[in-house]
Amino acid sequence: MVVHGSGTAGGSTPRCGCWANRGYAVLQVNFRGSIGYGKSHTQAAIGEFAGAMHDDLIDAVDWAVARGYADPGRIGVFGGSYGGYAALVGVSFTPDGGGWCLAIRHERRIRMSP
Repeated sequence: MVVHGSGTAGGSTPRCGCWANRGYAVLQVNFRGSIGYGKSHTQAAIGEFAGAMHDDLIDAVDWAVARGYADPGRIGVFGGSYGGYAALVGVSFTPDGGGWCLAIRHERRIRMSP
């Protein structure tokens, strides 16, 4: 799974192409907080970084496993910015939910207050 940064919407990126080119199935989720789905969808992320937003990602993995797109023992999560945080949350709070994580630092900082 490739998790995009907060305040953006997932889409095809060079990173996704890189993983797919190497034979990986790539799953991207527009979890609550992603832009482009209305104000209430964006605001649903407030206070939910390791809560409902994480649940959205786990629900997507469960969906992919149930349909045979993913092997539950070979799932990884990759991301930068919020995606890097989500990767670390994933392996910390759901250690039996996959295999590996790769969290990268993004050049921008997550802004915590206006």
